[in-house]
Amino acid sequence: MGAPFVGRCTLGYDPLQKCWHSTWIECMSPVLFHLSGNMEGDTLVIRGEAWSCMTNGVAKHSSTNKTISANETIMEMFQSMPNGVEVKTMTMHYKRA
Repeated sequence: MGAPFVGRCTLGYDPLQKCWHSTWIECMSPVLFHLSGNMEGDTLVIRGEAWSCMTNGVAKHSSTNKTISANETIMEMFQSMPNGVEVKTMTMHYKRA
């Protein structure tokens, strides 16, 4: 949308609840996202609900983290729209320098 974008993510495994937890905060949203989930095959899938600037209300969100190699990971974020259609909102491709 023409403005600079800044976001921060935390991700960690909770051995007591036996699941992964993630937080996400960014300059386009006024709230902290909290998502949780587990591995599905070779992909970490986490889900939660948070406010959406696309719908101006609470929406379901999910994120996938797939390790390509020891030096490369792809993270994708998705949001469910009011009509039930899930749209990809972001892709980040991490490569070790």
